[in-house]
Amino acid sequence: MVDSIEKDLPAFADALMDKRPSVFIGKENPLLKARDFSMLVSRCKISGGEGVVVILGPKRMNYRKSIDALDALCDFFD
Repeated sequence: MVDSIEKDLPAFADALMDKRPSVFIGKENPLLKARDFSMLVSRCKISGGEGVVVILGPKRMNYRKSIDALDALCDFFD
């Protein structure tokens, strides 16, 4: 389903311009094969460079908790 997300990163270009996590729920998801799920996407500094962290989960997830986890992960690598 999402075996090689790196080829789909251009679909997230606008979301990756922002430092805050972006949330895509269901049909908002740019990945056609992942529209039954939600995705949280964030750009992070990792090992002196930049990377992208994605959380893929159910549409009915605890978004606040997931965003906090994503922020904590990015802060850890920063």
